[in-house]
Parts: sequence; C-alpha cells; structure tokens
Amino acid sequence: MIYTLGDRRVQLRGSGHYIAPSAVVVGSVILEQQVSVWFNVVIRGDNEDIVLGPRCNIQDGSVLHTDEGVPLSVGASVSEPFPSWPLPFAPQQNSAGTPSASSAAAQLWAPPAA
Repeated sequence: MIYTLGDRRVQLRGSGHYIAPSAVVVGSVILEQQVSVWFNVVIRGDNEDIVLGPRCNIQDGSVLHTDEGVPLSVGASVSEPFPSWPLPFAPQQNSAGTPSASSAAAQLWAPPAA
C-alpha cells in the first residue's frame, strides 16, 4: 500500500515498479525505475526523504526509516536485506554528502558490474 502523510507523497519515477500487497510505503519516498519492494516491508519517509535507486530491491520484512536531518539513499541495483539487528558497519555518505546506510552494504550485496 502507498500512503500520503500530510504533504509528504510517494513518487514513482520511470516504470516497472513492484510493491508487494503487504508492503507499506509512506511519505517522502522516491522509487526510481524498476524498484521492487517485497512482502512485509515498511518504508517510512515521515522525517526525511528516502530514495531507492534504479533496479534496487528491498527484501522481505525490511524496515527503512529516517531520523530528522538524516535522509536515506539506497544505490542503483542494490539488494537490501536491512536486518533487524545492528549493522556491522557505520553509515557512509554518498557523493551528495547524504548519509547512506546502503553504501557499505552495496559492496556486499550489489550484483557485479556488467
């Protein structure tokens, strides 16, 4: 389900998105082309923007949320299993200076370059 929260709205850019029926996407969330969001995922952009890059997938049961002043960006072609326990690495910053929890995970989970 996709929900608006006040003036915060989900944006679907491009085409080929998949959002499982039991997934919840709410607020300031941007899904680039061919993003997939799987079963029981919660993506809650109520404090800051969450941007999911092209062709990434957010796997079953993942929870993505931001704190005020700390937006989240998941890179292109990243498969993100966001575990419910603390990650073994600190969030990094992307080229725009935005903290990105996926930067270290991308090294572990991204498919090889074509």
